Amino acid sequence: MTALSSVAALVVACASNDLAPSTFDASDASSSCTSPIETLPVSPPPGTVVRAVSFHVTNDSGQPRWVQTSADDGCSTFDLVRGGAPFAVVPPAACGCDCKAPEPRTSYTRLAPGESLDLRWDGLVYQVGGTCVGGAAFGCKDGETREVLTASASAALSTRYVGVLHVESVEPPGCIAQPASMIVACGAEGAVPGRCAHGTGEARFDFLLGSDAAPESIPVSLK
Repeated sequence: MTALSSVAALVVACASNDLAPSTFDASDASSSCTSPIETLPVSPPPGTVVRAVSFHVTNDSGQPRWVQTSADDGCSTFDLVRGGAPFAVVPPAACGCDCKAPEPRTSYTRLAPGESLDLRWDGLVYQVGGTCVGGAAFGCKDGETREVLTASASAALSTRYVGVLHVESVEPPGCIAQPASMIVACGAEGAVPGRCAHGTGEARFDFLLGSDAAPESIPVSLK
């Protein structure tokens, strides 16, 4: 979710086939399997205490910057690293037996010098693995099963993290500006299930997640 501090922001949407796959992705599985389940367990478990985090991004570069502010299903607008290892901050899109082509939702917001926006993280960490599913809820016919990517969620640890924003210094390729909605959207052709698309630019920052449960705002300066 994204909150803009300036109504003059411009958002552009970009075609997934024009953007690079994230190095933090995992390919989705698509094979028959045994011992299927028909419903996924609730995750995180009830009563899990998590803290919401906002990354308050300000363009201090003196030039326009394009920041990814929405992503395809199962993908994130930013990456996080803990102890040198990346981890999932959104659950994968699990479609089961009846999989439709994904609808690209990748978009970037143009930040003029001095403008800011907020990118929000719900404070959950996802452990991704393969699960055998079946049944009508997953679009499977009688006797049909499919191995899909699923994830169990847990609260983020109180420790130091590295954040990686997807930021471009020029308008990303394949984007269509939509000034009326302040969003730039990307085309629907060429989307690949299980692959997260974004440009090649990035902005890295360090932050420490505290131990209390109060929401936290992390300032991020784009140079």
